[in-house]
Amino acid sequence: MGQRVMTPLVEEPEPDLFTPAFPLANSPVPPEPQTEESEAEKKPPRFQLSSLIPQERIGYTALIDKLGGVVLDKQCFDPSCSHIIVGTPLRNEKYLAAMAVGKWILHRSYLEACRSVGHFIQEDEYDWGRSSILNVLPSFSSQQKRLALAAMRWRRNLQDRNDQEGSFSGWTVMLNIDQTRESGFRRLLQSGGAKVLPRSSPSLYKGTTHLFAEFSRLKPGDFQLDVPEAKCLKPEFIADYLIQEPIPPIEMYYLPEAARCLPAGTDASRATPSRKRKASGDSTMLKKTCLK
Repeated sequence: MGQRVMTPLVEEPEPDLFTPAFPLANSPVPPEPQTEESEAEKKPPRFQLSSLIPQERIGYTALIDKLGGVVLDKQCFDPSCSHIIVGTPLRNEKYLAAMAVGKWILHRSYLEACRSVGHFIQEDEYDWGRSSILNVLPSFSSQQKRLALAAMRWRRNLQDRNDQEGSFSGWTVMLNIDQTRESGFRRLLQSGGAKVLPRSSPSLYKGTTHLFAEFSRLKPGDFQLDVPEAKCLKPEFIADYLIQEPIPPIEMYYLPEAARCLPAGTDASRATPSRKRKASGDSTMLKKTCLK
């Protein structure tokens, strides 16, 4: 029997949008059931649900339980999940974090196909980015389409690289943003393999590659640091790095208020998981902090 893992919920607004559940145009025929031996060797899939209406959550939770899967009843992303069933792609923490680590992000028709055969089936044809899904949703916005395609792209890229850390592998990050938003950014970055440094340990900040700050949201008393080797960036870069193809130039996200923090001759090329940034020029510690 399946099981449900409960944690206190945090706010995640549910959309009013509804997309077709099943069948899709040219829906693939589910594969033949696997042997008892192979089924026994497999761990039960662990699901999270996102942007579904309440009735769908109840019904799909019961279905997953019946089929022997695990439902992680959480609004924040749980790295232990293997699949996330998404009603509509949204630019939220759960969707982006699943994308950053290459999880299966599937249309609800996957569960309907599983229901029809009485067991979990192969997932490939139910990626949100599949043309068989997108082609039957003519009202889809361009942003939603980009989100759907990006999820499938990252899953494939991370599988091909056999990258166990995710899309932010190689990043060492410092966050200096509104504390009410910091935990979400921290979970997203860590899900994708970034090392996110604690606020309380300034001695650890040497080697920081990305510093994300929101000057307008900082409150009196927020800490100040000199981080001459880090790029001081708007937090929007994190999501755009995942969604946009090609990855946008990182210099578009430099904070004007922090321009003086960039060492002379800093390489402004794109930051990618497979390439560590190399800073050149003046590496002298700056007298002024880039965070105020």
